[in-house]
Amino acid sequence: MQGGAGGAGGSNAAGAAGAAGAAGATCTPSAAPDEPDDAFEDTNCDGIDGDKGEAIFVAGPSGDDTQSGAFGEPVQTIQRGIELAQGAGKKAVYVCSGVYEEAVVLDGEKGAVSLYGGYNCLGESHPWRRNDGDNVLVQPPGGVPLLVQNVVEPVTIDRFNFQGPDLAGGGAVAASSYAVHVVGSTLVRLRHTDLAAGAGAEGNDGAKGDDAAGPLACNGLSDCSSGASGGDGLSGAPTGQGSFHAAGFTPGLAPSGGDGAVGSHGTAPPTTAQAPQSKCTISGGDSCSVTTGPVAVPPGRCGCGGGRGRGGRGGRGGGASVGLFASGPSTSVVLEASQIRGGVGGKGGSGGPGGVGTDGTFGAQGLDTPYTKRVCKPPVCPPDDPGCGPPTCGTSGSGVAHGAPGGKGGTGGRGGKGGSGAGGMAYAVVTVGGATVDLSDAVILPGTGGLGGVGAPSGDAGTVRAF
Repeated sequence: MQGGAGGAGGSNAAGAAGAAGAAGATCTPSAAPDEPDDAFEDTNCDGIDGDKGEAIFVAGPSGDDTQSGAFGEPVQTIQRGIELAQGAGKKAVYVCSGVYEEAVVLDGEKGAVSLYGGYNCLGESHPWRRNDGDNVLVQPPGGVPLLVQNVVEPVTIDRFNFQGPDLAGGGAVAASSYAVHVVGSTLVRLRHTDLAAGAGAEGNDGAKGDDAAGPLACNGLSDCSSGASGGDGLSGAPTGQGSFHAAGFTPGLAPSGGDGAVGSHGTAPPTTAQAPQSKCTISGGDSCSVTTGPVAVPPGRCGCGGGRGRGGRGGRGGGASVGLFASGPSTSVVLEASQIRGGVGGKGGSGGPGGVGTDGTFGAQGLDTPYTKRVCKPPVCPPDDPGCGPPTCGTSGSGVAHGAPGGKGGTGGRGGKGGSGAGGMAYAVVTVGGATVDLSDAVILPGTGGLGGVGAPSGDAGTVRAF
């Protein structure tokens, strides 16, 4: 097991003095309770700084969660130590220094329990000696390292470092990284602690808009139009910053892009067709001419307009990064000789591209219509009288007039690009709903806001912010 970084305050000399009872020096018990303190003194002469009989002991890999948690029978995990203390009505858990990859929950409805680190439980000359430099490091792979909730009497968390996890994206909503979350709890004291937020998760990119399934339906007769192409949809606006509430941070979701417009149906088909040699005319008694003319034909059909592409989905904002998150009107937290660091907010997701519109269909040709061909016939005269009479009109077979198609339908417009998500916020301390935090004895280092998706703002960032 690897020790965590040391907290501020106390001295190794005092720690050595506190072990005097175990080393054989004279020890006079004090009438006052022996609570772990910065002097590291064994005031009740039981061999440790603290009271063996009033605490549960946690020793990491050297412990076993099936044991009682008494001195000499430590458990392995902090959470198991809290459960045993609450079940036995004890008010303290003493934790050996090292790295604990677990998310710790202290629920006051099951009993208020203080946590004390700084113990070196493996020392050969004096196990469970308490010193500076032996802070406990709580560093889970996910979740909140320490959640304190529903605590209504004073509790102390002393000589612990809490490291929020660096979170990966992929969830429906980008997760936020907190080092410590205190909600609905009063008089929570953090002493000689280091609270460091991890990186918030990246927001998901928006999905691509649906392509048009096909051209529109039309009857091609009464609903013909101009055959114009549909316009493209407007792009969605980027999202603003997300919001904090009692349970945490919810990243914003950018709006989807607008749908493209449908293509217009094609132009109406003509209802007549020109037929060659369709009319014969005798004029002036001796003049014959054949002209082309319109022939009524069954109309064709116009083409149907193209379907529209749907707008791309909006991107999701990035997750937040917060060292200490305190929420609820009754919540009060005091930090002593401690440090709080904001991390990096998650990157916002980009909006999805719009779907593609389809082409319109071509107009259908009208049915063919037969007609009779007309011709001029000269008079039949004897050889010696060639101008014996006027010409006449006659027929010489038949022809077919082709019905023309209507115009092609216009192409449907492409959907607009979805809006992009803002970067996640990042602060050392965030309070919500009237929670109070005393930072007069704390070092506060700001966080860095996450980058926004394309065209979206970066996340707000700083040291302390109330919502």
